[in-house]
Amino acid sequence: MNYWIDLSIEYANQRNYLDDLCSTLKALNSSLEILEEKSITYITQIEDVIDNTIQKYKSINNHSKQI
Repeated sequence: MNYWIDLSIEYANQRNYLDDLCSTLKALNSSLEILEEKSITYITQIEDVIDNTIQKYKSINNHSKQI
């Protein structure tokens, strides 16, 4: 068997494995929540830029039609 698989099985058979796993997953979950908040902020900023660009295009397009 692969060395890392053997090591993983050995670690999983230890008494504190589930405690370690739970603490790791809690830390990972809170990190993902922070990343999710940052992603939402970033996406919102991108949407604002797109909206502004569309408005500028429409304004330029309407102005050129009037000429």
